[in-house]
Amino acid sequence: MDTNNLLLVLVPIVVVWALALRPLGETALRRWATRYGAPLDERTRPLLRRRIHVGRSIRATGATVGILVSSLPALTGTRGSSFNIPIVQVAWLTAIAVGVLAAELAAGRRPAGSVRRASLEVRQVGDYVDRADIGIAGVALAATGAGIVAALITNAAADRVLAATVLVAVGATVLGFGLRAVPHRPLAGDASVRAADEALRSEGAHHIVGVAAALGFTGAAETWGAMVAVFSAGAAIPFALGHLVGLGIWWALVHDTVWRVRRHAAQPS
Repeated sequence: MDTNNLLLVLVPIVVVWALALRPLGETALRRWATRYGAPLDERTRPLLRRRIHVGRSIRATGATVGILVSSLPALTGTRGSSFNIPIVQVAWLTAIAVGVLAAELAAGRRPAGSVRRASLEVRQVGDYVDRADIGIAGVALAATGAGIVAALITNAAADRVLAATVLVAVGATVLGFGLRAVPHRPLAGDASVRAADEALRSEGAHHIVGVAAALGFTGAAETWGAMVAVFSAGAAIPFALGHLVGLGIWWALVHDTVWRVRRHAAQPS
């Protein structure tokens, strides 16, 4: 492996960890709190900084593993041809998705001062993320499933079908388990800490839906592109845009969306 290939692997990893470990200054924290409606006081500031840092670190770990796997052709040099296949090429995205799910599951432990309120309050996943966005991710994953069937019928490239199968399996798992975990975490008793925790849930839900959409659009691009390529290689080129569409949706959900956790009236115990 030459120096150029090593840099192509190390630079993205360094960038990922630089972004994950960057200090969350007051300006950035206020901007985050404004987006999700989180209160800032002497109790919530350290909680938010700690939890945001942990979430970023877990997602960065997933990204690092994915980059290393996707870089196997470069890392193995002349032996890399056997790794230059679609399932390896998309490993960076699937590993990030696993990291997103792991970050949300890791946040599921009972916070200090939490209480059980399952019988008193109704919490739904739609309180934390727009159901329309969940629908977009679901449709994208379904389109990948349909594309797998179409590709199999037309005897399209088997390696791209395998990659898409992994993408849809990981996407469905992340979306299903992740969105189930968000509203079922214990609620903190203190009002301000609870509001901060629910803002963190909302951020996690947006990451889950965003990465699931990215997986779905990437899988759809792989399968439908492979199927169309059976008849016309040139006509399959526009399907590559599906990768960018999915990543764009994920970016918009995580970095641009302003969301306020919805409240429901208490239910009788």
